[in-house]
This record gives sequence, structure tokens and C-alpha cells, in this order.
Amino acid sequence: MPTQKAYTAALLALAVVTWASLLLIRGTPITWELLWPFGTVLTVLTTAATVFDRFAWRWPGVRTVVQRPDLSGTWQVTLHSEWINPTTGAGVPPITAYMTVRQTFTRLSVRLMTSESASWLVAHSIFDADAGVYHLATVYMNQPRLELRGIRSEIHYGAFLVKILGTPATSMEGHYWTDRQTRGTMVLTNRQRRVYESFQEARDAVSGVAKGDVAKGGLASSAS
Repeated sequence: MPTQKAYTAALLALAVVTWASLLLIRGTPITWELLWPFGTVLTVLTTAATVFDRFAWRWPGVRTVVQRPDLSGTWQVTLHSEWINPTTGAGVPPITAYMTVRQTFTRLSVRLMTSESASWLVAHSIFDADAGVYHLATVYMNQPRLELRGIRSEIHYGAFLVKILGTPATSMEGHYWTDRQTRGTMVLTNRQRRVYESFQEARDAVSGVAKGDVAKGGLASSAS
């Protein structure tokens, strides 16, 4: 995949070629003195683009202009499945999962983890559905732990659509469905700024925050 520097260099080269062509058309000779700042300009533009892509777009004033919600961190997810056991007629209790989000202005990486599987994005879109109310829509691939395949679950695909609530985002809620003919609702809360690499790490971190808040006599509130 082309890097940010490659994109910037290509755009700058196009600008230089266009600029030089116009000078030649007007009869102005092109000299080295006119071209030597190319490298410096490329470095400045590349640095500025990198800083914006990774950091500056999150700043409150800038975020108001670019209109893109910051979702990065680890979220606690409560899944309510509508699946009914055909044998017993009983449903399933809510499932606790964790979703990690790595985000720049141009890229988004999401991983949803349960105690039995993990899911990765295949495609996604963040869009303004109604006057500043943003939604995250995704298609994902789910991979159960190896020992569960062929017994309880198989690799499958699914999608979810959630509404992003708060500025900055403090929660998300919506629904999901899969190609196994299952569906349900999902609620994301207890946002942690740190991105955890496993279900166990995320559960321990969120549980620790919740216990600390309860001990202080308040509600868990780790969202920023």
C-alpha cells in the first residue's frame, strides 16, 4: 500500500510539473535555483500530513472542522443475542465482549474479542446519518478458537451498525447480524484509552476501573 510520503511526493511532483510547464509556456527558463526547494517542501508537507493523520485531527478545534469522531481505545461490549435454542426454547444470556479500536484520520482497525473468538474488519464506514449523529457500519470476519471449530462454532462473516453517542464518544449502541442467521443488539460502554491485545487483558482492566469507581461510591466512567 502506498505510504503517506509517496502520496505527498506524487502530488507535489504533479504540482511542480504543472508549475514548470506554465513557466515554459510563458517563456520563463527553468533553472536549478527554482527547483532545489523541492526536497525541503516535500519534507515539510510529509511531516505536516503525518502529524495531522495521527494526532492533529483529534484536537477539539480541529475535530470540529474535520467532522470525524475519535473512537480509539478499548470498549466493553454487551451483546444481546436473539437466538433461541430450538430444543429447549430458551434464549442465551448477554455476552460480554471487548472491542479495540486503532484509528488515524485515514485508517480504522477494529477487533472484537469474546472469550471464544475474535473478529476483524473486512470493510467499514463512518458516516453522518442525521445532522451530526454519526454511525459506524462494518462487515467483519469472526474466527473462533481452533479447539471450538467443528464443535461449537465455525469461521463466519457478519456485520454491525452502531450509533456513536457523545462528543467525544462515550458510548455506542446498535445491532448485529451474521451469515449463520443470528442477530442481536450491542451496547458499547466503559471506554479505555489504552488498546488491549487480548480478551483477558481488557476484562481485567475494565473490571479494575469498575471496582475502583464502586469503592469511591460512583459510577464507572472511563470514557474521555
